[in-house]
Amino acid sequence: MKKFLIILSVIILGAVIYFDFSDDNYEGKKIVPKEVATAAHEALSFYPKLDSVHIRFEFKDEIGNNFMQALPEVSTLFKDGSKRTYLVKMTRLMEVNGLDVPIDKIPHEVLVGWFAHELGHVMDYLNRGGFNMAWFGANYWMSEAFKVRAERRADMIAIRHDCAEELISTKEYILNNASLPEAYLEKIERLYLSPERVLEIVEEIKEDREEILETL
Repeated sequence: MKKFLIILSVIILGAVIYFDFSDDNYEGKKIVPKEVATAAHEALSFYPKLDSVHIRFEFKDEIGNNFMQALPEVSTLFKDGSKRTYLVKMTRLMEVNGLDVPIDKIPHEVLVGWFAHELGHVMDYLNRGGFNMAWFGANYWMSEAFKVRAERRADMIAIRHDCAEELISTKEYILNNASLPEAYLEKIERLYLSPERVLEIVEEIKEDREEILETL
């Protein structure tokens, strides 16, 4: 009952905002802060299906226990998946070796891999209707098992779009950085594919492709 009420509330809120503030005249497909433009556009280049999708990259002072997060803008939630506006939120600073490092000073390949993962979420959202997105959000918030599946699905999407190398760089950078908050490191290990598993999946994909070619 509690889950139903949460989903219903999200649906009603989204519908109200959509009808009052729909942004069909939104100008420009991508809005990216200049500090991360190069990495963001490189990550986007792996996803040609997103070329016509509105995506806004924006800095936030705090995103819970996250450094980056992708989600649809609530005012566009009930539009067709490809016609929504999606937000990729990110913090300006990341603590590395006891110092607050601006996100644009993070190694380029690491940042590309980070964006590639978040854009994997956006690809997942494209195929979900508004009611399904509301259901997705409620389950992501309430179910640890669901959250694991959602994060690993985004990893798999990134891998299948040839972002495995960048994804591994990101994961190794995070996991090998002992100065990051312990809770964040633990979450990364718990929710996401490990670098080793990413490599295994890449090999499995190569083997599948070779088997298909042999049958042609």
